[in-house]
Amino acid sequence: MCDTAEMAAALNQRIHRQHVDRGAETVSAMGGQQIGVGELILSRRNDPTIEFHASSPNLESLPSVRNGNRWRVAHVDPATKRVAAQRLDDGARAVPWP
Repeated sequence: MCDTAEMAAALNQRIHRQHVDRGAETVSAMGGQQIGVGELILSRRNDPTIEFHASSPNLESLPSVRNGNRWRVAHVDPATKRVAAQRLDDGARAVPWP
């Protein structure tokens, strides 16, 4: 928990520097935060339009992307500014997946 958005941003930057190699490819997120492979991210809104990759376990019965889902970044594409990620609770993989 942070008291201010500025404090949260500073903590996010510090965590990013500790977990992502300096030369690794990243994409920018809200507020200019950088996201790289291996980082944890959180869905901030429901989005039923995001497709899941066919290799996701139990694809037919998966709920859509929901606010509060936690994901691990598996791939970043700086050209399109998109990430591929795997949901932590059920292993679902959001596209694009490499």
